[in-house]
Amino acid sequence: MHLLLAQKGTIAEGQEAVDLGQSPADVIFLSAADTEIAALAQARKEKGGDAPGLRLANLLSLQHSLSVDTYVERTARHSKLVIVRILGGEGYWPYGLEALHAMAATHGVLLAVLPGDDRADPGLGRFCTVSAGDCDALWRYLVEGGAGNAAGFLGYAKALIEGGEKPAPAAPLLKAGLWWPAEVSPSLEAVRSHWREQREAPLSVLSDISPARGEIARRAAFPYLEDAARKRESGDTSISPPAGEMPTGREGRLDAPVAIIFYRALVQSGQTAAIAAIIEALQARGLNPLPIYISSLKDDISAATVTHLFSEANPSLVLNATGFSVSAPGADWQGTVLDKGGAPVLQAVLSGTSEEAWLASAQGLTTRDLAMNVVLPEVDGRVFSRAVSFKAASEYDAEVECSIVAHRPRPDRVEFVADLAASWVRLGKNEAGKRNITILLANYPNRDGRIANGVGLDTPAGTIEVMRAMRAAGYETGELPADGDALIRLLSEGVTNKTAAGRIVRETLYLNEYNSFFVCLPKVIQEKVMERWGAPEADPFFQSQSFVLPLMRFGNTMVGIQPARGYNVDPKQSYHSPDLPPPHGYLAFYAFLRLKFGADAIVHMGKHGNLEWLPGKALSLSAECFPEAILGPVPNIYPFIVNDPGEGTQAKRRTSAVIIDHLTPPLTRAETYGALKDLEALVDEYFEASGFDPRRLKVLGPRILELVRDIGLDLDAGIAKEDGEAAALQKLDGYLCELKEMQIRDGLHVFGKAPEGRLLDDLVVALARLPRGDGESLHRAIAGDLFHASSPTFRSQAPP
Repeated sequence: MHLLLAQKGTIAEGQEAVDLGQSPADVIFLSAADTEIAALAQARKEKGGDAPGLRLANLLSLQHSLSVDTYVERTARHSKLVIVRILGGEGYWPYGLEALHAMAATHGVLLAVLPGDDRADPGLGRFCTVSAGDCDALWRYLVEGGAGNAAGFLGYAKALIEGGEKPAPAAPLLKAGLWWPAEVSPSLEAVRSHWREQREAPLSVLSDISPARGEIARRAAFPYLEDAARKRESGDTSISPPAGEMPTGREGRLDAPVAIIFYRALVQSGQTAAIAAIIEALQARGLNPLPIYISSLKDDISAATVTHLFSEANPSLVLNATGFSVSAPGADWQGTVLDKGGAPVLQAVLSGTSEEAWLASAQGLTTRDLAMNVVLPEVDGRVFSRAVSFKAASEYDAEVECSIVAHRPRPDRVEFVADLAASWVRLGKNEAGKRNITILLANYPNRDGRIANGVGLDTPAGTIEVMRAMRAAGYETGELPADGDALIRLLSEGVTNKTAAGRIVRETLYLNEYNSFFVCLPKVIQEKVMERWGAPEADPFFQSQSFVLPLMRFGNTMVGIQPARGYNVDPKQSYHSPDLPPPHGYLAFYAFLRLKFGADAIVHMGKHGNLEWLPGKALSLSAECFPEAILGPVPNIYPFIVNDPGEGTQAKRRTSAVIIDHLTPPLTRAETYGALKDLEALVDEYFEASGFDPRRLKVLGPRILELVRDIGLDLDAGIAKEDGEAAALQKLDGYLCELKEMQIRDGLHVFGKAPEGRLLDDLVVALARLPRGDGESLHRAIAGDLFHASSPTFRSQAPP
């Protein structure tokens, strides 16, 4: 077995034997927690000459037995004190513990083996050569955590090896509480003192608008650009886009509390850079951060703390940076402590992988991050946003001879999540009558006859129902079409994916407006679009210096046809293409909605549109992923058929969508008709005759089988040539019954309306006949109960 020399910044995970190459020191600390190692490295740096000589190493780099032997021989046996923190008991690292214990006994080295969490583990005591009281004191420093306790831990270790005075016991850290940069567990009044009063926020000049910082700025700039474009058309070429600060209109400071929920472990280890970055980004958008650290959402003290603080501060939105789930899926699902105030809950991820791995990955997140930070929180109803920080070997600390791995926030991801949070808060704070809402209808394939197609959904009728409900709730919807058919007729009179020629042009986006949006996109997106589709002026929906768009206003509500992913391409091949960039007209469509119309929310009506299929990562998107670049941080509402959670999940994760499941179309029995109905009657007559008039069987049997062969039903029913008449007829009878009872769709579901009359009856019957997990259906259960109730034994034992 050969031995690899560990390089700075690398961590082996037991696949190869590794020599860490560390020189000896008085104190050695081994742990699998990168955050703990980073905290002690920082504490040693702050203590300077008062700190003992220290070596830090991650247990993941010592999984191979040869790695352990090498480390013990070259480093550990020359030390005075070795401290190991084990999560999972001795079974997690048995060879290493035995080797260190033997080394300590042979060379007189002090050895303290401590539990890796806040639960005592008596089984570790047999490995220790340090007293139980000293082990407990060291453990408490790590359990409580924080900068002060990290310094106390090093001071205690120094006292053990030098015999000096031991420092004060660990200072307790609350299980849950408020946090602010440089302030641990401040009061709510202290946190409020950092909140800013409502005032207008300065905006960047147009030329300095970055994709992350510029959503509000670009939206504010658009009226100027539109006015400039109109003046240029009249011959006034002296007009230019405004420089300096621009007024924000209704995009001022929001002055709303936003709760940030994160783990206590980050406070313990000092790894709060991502939380501090989120706080700064929210404040820049006029939001008032309420950072709350917790042990776990399942911890009673943490839950009570969150409940109390929510009741006092009443947050308008919650940013959750914890993993796992609290509730369980099913009919008895109940909201968690984060939902009690009724505010939206966005899920932000502190990823356990590196930024480099995330950038290179088409998946976006590792399986571990996906499970803990995406899938399980979705059980609690979280709206996934982005990963805002990644683990990184930020520096090699020569004093402890270890690469310090820490959570490092990625600024553009933090900015996006803050923009998304601000958009949701703005949506909630605006009065219904002032909200600009867009409803988009899918169009696949791109023909006028397929406008507003939705799987199992009567999308036009459902859209009318939605707008009627909006009007009743105070939204400004203008004069509504009489029904879904009238809506489609109106939309078809305007620009559609088929053509703009001879159609009514209702909404446009000027070229300079589009260019101001396009140049702010990442260079790689610009290059891909230009390479595939050429200049914007070449787009078939570009006319007279502007893009003509398939949109129609109804008051403050905009209804549109989602544009095609491309031109002169096979729609069936391109709709789900992972590498086809959308054309300029597609980008102009969403740019108009975001920045000129100022959509407070976009509703993609029914399964399914094509936005969630655009090129980019599967989840935890980057700025270079097309769904993010096009939709931006706009709240996305997505009614989706309930029986396709797979594609619904893709839409949810890639576009931060709120999925609203809707019913399938009403179900009914297929029944039989035509020749099959005649055949069924003959089979029924045959089996009836078998009990009363056997002579008729000689006539009916051959007649039935001859008819079956004539219509080719023998193969479908599984009737073989060698089957006798009785066997063949039995197979036929079973096949006809199965065919007759088959559930089929009866029409389409109308969003917002429950089936009525016969459709409701048939749907209830169909659902009752559906087998459950144990193979039993409600029908079978009722039949079994009735049979049991009708039995003589049951009647004799039933009470009077």
